[in-house]
Amino acid sequence: MVNWNRRFRNSLDRERDYARVKAGVFSYLAFGLLELVALARFTSDFNWAGLNAWMYVGFVFSIVLVGLYSAVRLWAGLGTQERI
Repeated sequence: MVNWNRRFRNSLDRERDYARVKAGVFSYLAFGLLELVALARFTSDFNWAGLNAWMYVGFVFSIVLVGLYSAVRLWAGLGTQERI
């Protein structure tokens, strides 16, 4: 999943065509934020003792960061220039 996360960000930068992936960008960001909301809501049910829990939290934060990065680039109009 981390590799997919990296490829998603790199493909957006390479292609510079954010208009094509607009729905995916906002869905990806919403998914990460909703995962954090669910984690905050059910904190007592979550097993924090193992390394798996912290790996999951790190992965969710990486989803949010990539979603924010992509959304900011989309809102700023970056990546919508015509390619030569």
